[in-house]
Amino acid sequence: MSRYVIAMMSSNVTETVYLRAGEVWAADDPLVVAHPEWFSADLELVARRTVPRAELPQVEPKRGPGRPRKIETADREQEYEIA
Repeated sequence: MSRYVIAMMSSNVTETVYLRAGEVWAADDPLVVAHPEWFSADLELVARRTVPRAELPQVEPKRGPGRPRKIETADREQEYEIA
């Protein structure tokens, strides 16, 4: 379980406690434990972006040690073992 959660709604909980959507709360706080449906551990829900996620370029994962990698030269393309 995550150590922190994000408030998913805004509400006056008591006279002294106001819950604001997007606030970070400790996952073990009594309010969070009593009302887990008001919170989420999914940071994607509040992450800021300059472009929608669907428009982000797909990046190929880096190759790990020992995996072949294509190296292109002017006159030929060859696979080399990178150790």
